[in-house]
This record gives sequence, C-alpha cells and structure tokens, in this order.
Amino acid sequence: MVPAEADASGVLEESTMPAQVIAGELKPSRLNFAQVCIQCGDRWCHSPECIAQHQRSRWVVCPDCFGELYRPSGDPCGCLYGLVETYPAAAGRQS
Repeated sequence: MVPAEADASGVLEESTMPAQVIAGELKPSRLNFAQVCIQCGDRWCHSPECIAQHQRSRWVVCPDCFGELYRPSGDPCGCLYGLVETYPAAAGRQS
C-alpha cells in the first residue's frame, strides 16, 4: 500500500510508486525477492552469462494484464511483476 500525502490544503492524495527504470526502460531485477535468478533459476547466481543476458534483455508492460498482475477475467497472469520479456532489436540492424 502506498501512503497518502497531504497537499498544501491538507487534502490527502494517494502517492504513486515509480517503476524501476534502467536507461529509460522498464526492467525487473535479475534476482527475485528470494534471490533466485530469473534467467537460470539458481539462487545467488553470479553467472557472467546470466548478467549479460539480463543486460541485453528488453521488457514491456504485459499485454495480457496491462501490468496489473491479473487478467481482465480475474485469473492470475504469468508475467513477471507486470512485465514480459520481448525480443531485443538486432544490434546494428539497418532499416
């Protein structure tokens, strides 16, 4: 729950928590709250491959739940904290 803040008139307004933004992109942490790597599934992973893969990864707001973690039907979504990984653009690709 996000705490409410009072404005100058004393009216309480709900605060919003900013999303984690890395270089202008939304991206979850590589290690979840239990310190399990979202790339390989190992706890306390320090693999250079996982680190590099996560740095290259691109994430977008989940199109199934719109970042709310539950689909419009009320069923839980399988996304990661409201985000899904998408394919990165090919490096050096010419249009």
